[in-house]
Amino acid sequence: MQETSEPILGRRYWLTLLTAVLLAGIGAWLFLAGGLRQLAQSAVPAQMGEVGQPAPEFVLERPDGTVTHLADYRGSVVLLNFWATWCAPCRAEMPEIEQIYQRNRERGFEVFAINLQESPTEVQTFMADLGLSFPALLDRDGGTSRAYRARALPSSFLIDRKGTVQYVRIGTLTHDTLEEELRKVGL
Repeated sequence: MQETSEPILGRRYWLTLLTAVLLAGIGAWLFLAGGLRQLAQSAVPAQMGEVGQPAPEFVLERPDGTVTHLADYRGSVVLLNFWATWCAPCRAEMPEIEQIYQRNRERGFEVFAINLQESPTEVQTFMADLGLSFPALLDRDGGTSRAYRARALPSSFLIDRKGTVQYVRIGTLTHDTLEEELRKVGL
């Protein structure tokens, strides 16, 4: 009897079987990874600072050293405007925000200009130069801007009387847009 070097099942059979097993494994992994990702996403609560979510609470100092708690303004419509003195679009939008603030503050509209990590002197000079009457707040460590996920300047967040974020604008906030959003929250 003569021996053959050819296995009982051919090489082609084993390569086909190995390929099928690998493809099935990759398919199963993709299916499970997608399902796990979907499950993980559904288990994670929505981010604070997003429309429809509660506004993150904060306690920030004004340039004069007094402290402002967001919680003290529940019942008012609040605009948070994140800005810096070096930001040209911030400078451009502030006078329009001031006009709307003056027209609506008696109706429960509050504006807080939240400055990112600049000195009280720089902030006071900027506010005085533009004739702004709404308060500036100092986000000295950037914690409040991180809580709101304000990653670009300017960024604005409109909070309704119940403390829920109703509008987010990354970039310059125009007069017409702010007026329209205030109407939507009943102001």
